[in-house]
Amino acid sequence: MSAGIDLLATAADEHSLDLGTTTALGHSAGGHLAVWAAGRSTLPDGAPGAGTPLVPLTGVVSQSGVLNLAAAHEQGLGDGAVLNLLGVGPAEDPVRYRLADPMTAIPLPIPVLALHGEDDSTVPLSQSDSYVTTAAAAGAAAELIMIPGDHSAMITPGTEAWVRVVQAVDRLMAV
Repeated sequence: MSAGIDLLATAADEHSLDLGTTTALGHSAGGHLAVWAAGRSTLPDGAPGAGTPLVPLTGVVSQSGVLNLAAAHEQGLGDGAVLNLLGVGPAEDPVRYRLADPMTAIPLPIPVLALHGEDDSTVPLSQSDSYVTTAAAAGAAAELIMIPGDHSAMITPGTEAWVRVVQAVDRLMAV
């Protein structure tokens, strides 16, 4: 994820793109990656994705993102997707979780809008809520926005949920 975002710097040079305002957007596991990428400058040297980003993010929109990896592991989300990603549980390698979990990069210096479907039965609301609650308590700009529909409505163009996602991106691009 970090290498892909940094590659935008090359594309910007080649295509005269303005990267002064760059918002990351991700759905579900992609929401995890978008929020994680926003905190990568806090990673220790040698960690995957560590270093100064070539393209600094100015905002993140998470769409029912998996934002609390330890809780997601305990809940068995995605048939063990967190275990598949990290290879171990949080008790076996807490450092690996610390490097990968968006919860450990709180507070971020940029706003995070955590959109969550009102009828989402794939990713529990607690994933977005725990992140936003912890981030807000730490003084970060984080907001939980409930939107109509299930887990997939927000990635389906033409739905009310899709319109709300576009509005959230527009809001962050205007900052």
